[in-house]
This record gives sequence, C-alpha cells and structure tokens, in this order.
Amino acid sequence: MNLNLLRENLIKIRPLLLLVLAAVVAYLAYYLISSIVNPSFGVLAQPTFKSQVISKPVWVSEALSIPGDQKAPVYKVTKRGFSVKEAGALAKKLQFKQAPKFLQGSVLNWTDKGQQLNINLDSGDFNYRVTDKSVFLSGTAAVDFDFISAKGNEYLDSLGVDKSNVDFKRPKVEYYKSSPQTVELGIGTEKDANVVILIYPKKIAGLNLVDSTGDQTIKVTVTTSGKLIAIHFVRIEFEEGDATYPLEKQSVLAETIAKKGAFVVRYKDVDSAPINDPKKVFVSKGNLRLYDDFTGKYIQPIFVFDGLVYKNFKSSQVEIYYPAVASKYLK
Repeated sequence: MNLNLLRENLIKIRPLLLLVLAAVVAYLAYYLISSIVNPSFGVLAQPTFKSQVISKPVWVSEALSIPGDQKAPVYKVTKRGFSVKEAGALAKKLQFKQAPKFLQGSVLNWTDKGQQLNINLDSGDFNYRVTDKSVFLSGTAAVDFDFISAKGNEYLDSLGVDKSNVDFKRPKVEYYKSSPQTVELGIGTEKDANVVILIYPKKIAGLNLVDSTGDQTIKVTVTTSGKLIAIHFVRIEFEEGDATYPLEKQSVLAETIAKKGAFVVRYKDVDSAPINDPKKVFVSKGNLRLYDDFTGKYIQPIFVFDGLVYKNFKSSQVEIYYPAVASKYLK
C-alpha cells in the first residue's frame, strides 16, 4: 500500500521533477559554454598604463569587486592612424587651404582663418575646432535635439568617420552658452544653451572602449542653429573574430593589487589639485571594459575600478586601471 501511494505521488510530481532536471541541465550547459575560451592570439603583451601616482602608497583592496564575467573578447588592431595623404584629404574637406606643419612627434597641424585641425598620424587622434569665438553666438535657436543630432551625423558622414561600434542611441549631452559680453563658453542648460556637445561612446560587443583619458568617444560640437564648432574622434580599425580569453578571479586581483598596486590613470574631479603622492589608495567597484592604449596590437579587456587616493586628511576620487586577462596569458 505504501508503495502504491509512493508511486501515485511520484506520478503527481513528475512534471515538476522534469522541470527541475531541465533547469539543472540548462544551467550546466550555460556554465560550460560561458567558460569555453579561445585564446587564439596566444600570450598577450601587458597593456600599457600611465599612472598619475609617483609615490608608493599602501593599496587597500578589501572592498574590491568585479562583475561575474569569466571571459572577454580580444581584437587584433588592423589599422591605426592616418597616412599623410588621408590627413590632407580630411583637411581639404574642412576647407583648409594652408599647408600643414608638424608639431611634436607625428601630429600634423593646420591653422586657417577661424579654425584649427590637429591629426596624430600614429595614434589616429583627430581634433578639429573653430577658433573664431563669435561663431558661438550664431546659436540663437532653441535646442532641438533631433535637428542637432542630424547635423552632427551629417558632419561625421562628410568626413567619412567610421560610425560602427558607436552607440548613437544614448549620447551624453552637454550644454554651453555664450553672450556678446563674454563670448567665452560657460555651462548652460537645455533652455539657454547656444552650443551643444554630443558625446557618443564607443562600444564593442556591448563593452565600452576606453583609453588613458577615459571612455573613448566621438564628440561633435554644434551651435543650436547647426553650425559646426568641433569634432573629436580616434581612428582605429580592428579584425572581427572569435578570440576570447579567461579573466582573472576577484580573489587573485585583490591579493595582487594589495601587494603590487595598480594604475591610477585619471582623476575624476579635474578641477581639484591632484594628489599624486598619496599615502593610501582604496580600490572598490570594478567594471569590465575594452582598452586601447594607442600603440598595442590588440584591444583587450581591463578592469576600471572606482578608487580613492588619500593623504593628510585629503582625498580625491580616481579611476584605477588593471589588466583583466588571467595572468598566465600575459607577458
């Protein structure tokens, strides 16, 4: 009788048991797939970071945390920068008529009436701006985001800027204003601005692309009436592939950083005096990012941590960079 009752109960809960079994199988399959890596580029060179800290502080990493990702993509850079011919063609599109001159290193500079262009042939850094500040005053219309966004895209297209891997849906918008009395730009609002900066983040495989200055972006500055003020972007091309590398574990990162330190790359408060010789550096929440150091052969994952540098009762918020690829795959 007990056996019959047991059989009946098993029949009743059979659908539930099958659901539980299916869930377990799905979880195991997901775990196995998510842990499979393809380090097809072999051992990678360590990414290059330039730390703003010149002292040897105590690193405090007890609060360090990272996302649960087990692996991340790596991409091979196929082209970086510009040839002299390509740079000249871009300058011509912007109506520069004077011959360029070399500034430091590989930076070509064009200066013409009311405008300036700097192009780094090696790193691919493109920086155009209008120097005639009276142009700022031409922005007299109310802010129309759709119109300004369309004008920004029009200017990018006219220069042939590669817009793949750029998030055009969620730009950061900054508002500025000027007046006949000051001409210089000041912080504005959506209601009183006559100059708007559209900042589009670069993303690859859903991960933000960063460099030593923070998020790598395309910036377009226009007046509210649609006149171009500035464009800034970095030209880099890479090979789409399936290379994936395992990431370092949180416990290993916390121990390594506590012993050897990491890299304070950027101070978040640009207006305050940096503390470049702190006594302590506190490391907390980290985010997974892809990193371009302007010189390397690969775009590879790093962790960008929130941090705090401390000295003599003064502190400053910073961003801390550290390689994310498991150490056995770095040299």
